[in-house]
Amino acid sequence: MATDTEYTHTHSIVYIESEPNFIELVRLILQRSFGDVEVLRARDLVTGLKLATNIQPDLILLDDMVPRVDGLEVLRRLKGSSRLRRIPVVLTTTNAEFEYLRRCLELGADDYVRVPFVARDLVEKISRLLGWPIVKAHHG
Repeated sequence: MATDTEYTHTHSIVYIESEPNFIELVRLILQRSFGDVEVLRARDLVTGLKLATNIQPDLILLDDMVPRVDGLEVLRRLKGSSRLRRIPVVLTTTNAEFEYLRRCLELGADDYVRVPFVARDLVEKISRLLGWPIVKAHHG
């Protein structure tokens, strides 16, 4: 994990996700798409809140199936924090229920991506939210 003194990337994303293989896939997709972006993984809510507070990333990706905590509760805490509430949050979810997704947006998620997702969808949503140019497009 990077500390404030080690941090040298132009852009940063904190990904609150418990699955290490999935975070590596997302890191690869985002680095190929945006170039100089660091994707920092937090395995749980406490680590995610601390990391996001210290780094002040450009974006938070949030898996709504974080162990031991409801994804909506994580979203409430992120958006309830004075230091984090302005950071855009994109939820990654397997839940396709309209009411659940509506509730996530009401609680402050800026967007969501259904898992499994197409790389292009995630990249385009992040590009739109942050205004980052895509340096390499994905076709799948």
